[in-house]
Amino acid sequence: NGQSIISTCEAYDIKAKTWKRIQDLPGKLSRHVCLAYDEKILVMGGWDGSKLQKSVLTYDPKQNTWNTDLPPLRRSRALYAGVLL
Repeated sequence: NGQSIISTCEAYDIKAKTWKRIQDLPGKLSRHVCLAYDEKILVMGGWDGSKLQKSVLTYDPKQNTWNTDLPPLRRSRALYAGVLL
């Protein structure tokens, strides 16, 4: 609905044409950016319900795990676009 801040995640299986639940985010988040890179999904920034975030998370679909050990963005942000070059 654009207003909820959630930690649940889903992934789309192109071959099966279905959505499936995957490992939840480490915390609730909305208004973040997601990018695919090197067989992983990056989730950057966002809003946790009380403050803007500058975290960078990666999801590994082979392990069904989130990594939170990446350096943060230089600024906290939400509702923005991202691109990989």
